[in-house]
Amino acid sequence: MEENNRGLTRIAIPVRVRGMTPQNKFFDEQAETVWVGPEAIVIRLRSLLELETEVHLMSLKTNLGATFRTIWLNTQTINGFRAIGLELVEAEGDLWAAGLPAPPPVAEEVITQTWLECQRCHQKDEIPLPEVPGEFISEGLVIGRNCGKCRATTPWGHTQPDAPAEASPAQQPASGAGAKHEAEQRSKGRATIRMPIKVIKRYYGYELEDVGETINISRTGVYFRTKKTYEKGENVQVVLPYNEGDIAIRVFAKVVRQDQLVGTWERGVALYLEK
Repeated sequence: MEENNRGLTRIAIPVRVRGMTPQNKFFDEQAETVWVGPEAIVIRLRSLLELETEVHLMSLKTNLGATFRTIWLNTQTINGFRAIGLELVEAEGDLWAAGLPAPPPVAEEVITQTWLECQRCHQKDEIPLPEVPGEFISEGLVIGRNCGKCRATTPWGHTQPDAPAEASPAQQPASGAGAKHEAEQRSKGRATIRMPIKVIKRYYGYELEDVGETINISRTGVYFRTKKTYEKGENVQVVLPYNEGDIAIRVFAKVVRQDQLVGTWERGVALYLEK
């Protein structure tokens, strides 16, 4: 058995997990632990949970049950399963039959830090994550953290740090007659207007907000800069112009193109606005 520096032991124990999905549907699923500790575990589930959701878990080795709550999750799937971190709330007894070794000394602890973004106000910060094994810290990670700007505990997602201030905002495609013709065709009827835009999309049951800035606008479309990734054909909702605190009307839109903006970590995303 392998130990990590968070008091967890890598061990596969068959368990049965029952609870409710974000769509208020009951699930009863057999799964297996990945990491186990006295107060927390990591499992892989097909069902998607929300932060702070309570589930009932029963060890199929001891037939003892316990209540756990979700403290983090990674929405990316591997063979149809998602990694979920659970914290013990109440147990019926020795759930793991006292088969786990003692955790290593605290002095040896090395805590992983990563960049997270508040999914409500989009503030970014480099935050230590002692409760998440490093293998699960990647795009798709969602965890609850206190946000000083929102003055509340909000969901934070894994992100990248902002691009250097001196980066060039150029976004023209590669040179050549074909590229030039394509750029001219796309620019017809478009006006170069800079204004805040908010794009809302659904991601594994979560509503994610992305606040960016427009590059140009036409009667039926908008091209904006963002640090987020979109997929061609993806359906989203748009608030334009976006002013924080105002009552906003959402417009349905579809992603038709995504470009990498030269010299930056940002992307240019083209949306077709539905009538």
